This record gives sequence, C-alpha cells and structure tokens, in this order.
Amino acid sequence: MAQYASDPYELRRRAVPWHDQVRDDLPTWIVEELRAGASLKEVFPEMDPNRNHFNAMRSVTRDEDLYDSLTPEQVARKQEFLRIIRKCLDFSPNYNGDTRNERNKSADVPDSQNTSVWLTGLPAGCDTSMLMEAIVKTGKTGKIWASHINNADPRDHKPFAAAKIVFFTRDGADRLMAAVQQGRFRVGGRVPRAAWNRIKSATRPAKDKIHSRVLIIEGHISIVNKESLEEWFKSKFEFQTDQVVQRKYNARLGINVLEWRFGSYRAQAEAAAIAITKELGGKVKWTHGDDPCA
Repeated sequence: MAQYASDPYELRRRAVPWHDQVRDDLPTWIVEELRAGASLKEVFPEMDPNRNHFNAMRSVTRDEDLYDSLTPEQVARKQEFLRIIRKCLDFSPNYNGDTRNERNKSADVPDSQNTSVWLTGLPAGCDTSMLMEAIVKTGKTGKIWASHINNADPRDHKPFAAAKIVFFTRDGADRLMAAVQQGRFRVGGRVPRAAWNRIKSATRPAKDKIHSRVLIIEGHISIVNKESLEEWFKSKFEFQTDQVVQRKYNARLGINVLEWRFGSYRAQAEAAAIAITKELGGKVKWTHGDDPCA
C-alpha cells in the first residue's frame, strides 16, 4: 500500500490489486469501474484537483465547507471518493484526521501495546471540555497525548459524536477502557462505548515524559490573557481548548499566569510551546503543567 501514498488520486489497476482490499467498503459500481482499469480521476472527474482549483488530498480533512454547495448525489459521490483515499492510505475509511501527516498513521506495535481508544455514542454536542471533564471524573487514568472528536452529522446518519483518545502509555488507555466497561465513564449523561482504535499508537518514549497537554504561560497581561492568546494561537495552528485557568496575577507588575489545558499535547500544546519560544521569547515564559487526567 505504501507505494501509492504519494498520489493515490492517480490509482488504477496495477500489479497489486489494491481495489480488492477496499471493495468491501465500496458500492459495486465503483469496484467494477476500478477493476476495468479506470483511475480514480476517471471514476470521479468532478474531484480533479486541476478542475475548479479543487485540492483532492486537502479535501480529506477539510471538506466540511464544501458540502453546502453540493447536491445529495454529489455529497454521496464525494464521501465515497474520500473513503477510497483514506483506505488506500491505510486509514479507516471513516477517519477524519490529516492523512498527509505521517504521525497520524498506524504504529507498528502489537494490539496489546496500543494506547489509542475509540469512543462512540457520545452526545451530539460533545466538545473537548466536556470529554476531558468526564475523563477526570472517572479518576486518574493517565496523561493524554492526543484527542480528536468527530462531530455528530445527522446528514450522514451519525446522530452521535465519536472521539479518539491517545494516552502517553498503555496503562492510561487500560484505565479508561476499564472505566467504560464498568459503567463509570459518562459523558453528558450518556454511557459511551469503547474499543481499541484501528489506527494504533505506541507508548511514548522516555524523553516525552516531561511533556504535557497543559502549559503554564507567564507574561505581561497585555499579552498573556485568554482573548489575546487565543487569537494568536488561532493564527498559528489548529487547536481545541479544554480549560484556561487563572493561576496568578501580580497587579503591581502586570504579570499574569495562565494554565492552558489543550485537547492534545501533539500538535497543540507542542505547537503553542514552539510558537511562544520562537516569537515571544523574552516576553512570555512557559512550562509544562500537570495533566488533570493523570
């Protein structure tokens, strides 16, 4: 499968019959055209990245805004196209993350070492704050490496939300799984279901133990305040916030200290720390804080 990752949009029947590996997830008419030697470009001409400046690969993760302008038939075709792309890249056909990021691909570890939990049946309005609060209420599980919520989508017959929770260690994932199985884990009044995520993640190496999704940020209140930092972060990277907690404020010096709890360490708290160091160094300081889930 790896040999196709660079340009899956151009896939057609080759020495390795990749379509045989995805056919169970696709309508018969698509499989028949692919078996006949058609490429995805020929089966789905409207998805041509050179047509209307549409970027096929970017649409895998940024397609929400496009649905409003499509007919129901076009929506169905687009969804099937994206399912094929995800499957060809060795992701679940329903995966909503960034398939271009190598860090999102399944880790080569035994199932017994997988640290990623997949939750389904979450409330339709579930957000990062609600999810993290529910995890904290179950008791100490472990530090969270990454989280991602798939919102409910009634148009796609998905009345409930789903979420991926990746822990730093397998122990953390085991504790959450146990809480779900024992009925101790409730989110917005609902008892979700849990399974080991098909896209596996490995225990983080020892060097990552110092990291956390929580940052303690200190600096002058003109910069270090929730509104200003939130806008600045938005200009740098995508993120979700669990909570922002006021830790200290020195009125005489105007120095403010915030505890910013991101939804993930990976690509969120991690990105915030890098951005602060590179662009606000000398004005703003940061350290890792304790993850309340741990």
